[in-house]
Amino acid sequence: MKSDRKKYMFLFAAVLLVILALMVIPTLKNSWQMRTLKSTDLTDLSIMNIRPGQTENSVDFSRFKPSPDFEDQTQHGIQYKYFEDFMVVFDSSGTIVKLQTLSDKGLRSFGDGTITDMAQVEKRWGTDFVVRSYNREQGLTARIYEDKQNRLKAEFVYPGNGELDGKLVFLILEKY
Repeated sequence: MKSDRKKYMFLFAAVLLVILALMVIPTLKNSWQMRTLKSTDLTDLSIMNIRPGQTENSVDFSRFKPSPDFEDQTQHGIQYKYFEDFMVVFDSSGTIVKLQTLSDKGLRSFGDGTITDMAQVEKRWGTDFVVRSYNREQGLTARIYEDKQNRLKAEFVYPGNGELDGKLVFLILEKY
């Protein structure tokens, strides 16, 4: 009886170890990919001529219409403001830490307004990126570029059908 119990405990521990490894390995892989990713200059990227790192007071937000679909909110000192074409996130000091497009007009507001698909993204910012699933339920994939000198990250989100010329769905700019 004792040896059967030991076998079951050993089997349980082995299964638990395999499950933990399956959970940790992708995280370590993603972390390693981001650390070894070459830096890409993202300083020319903005959404509606707004860049992460600017302060709330340095931008005239009155020129943008509030979003009818989302309500502004504050959680743990982080403020989320929603406009028709984009969302902006401020830290507790009022510095913009994240911007995200919410419409085609928002997408046309970055770059020179001509970037609408992933082939154009790659042509403009190159091949130093990491690809990650963004939202499995919606079938979205993100191509992530990082500017290590300026501590900026850009996520170009597109349908995850594997096509390089996939239409760009939205862009996320983040200061870290």
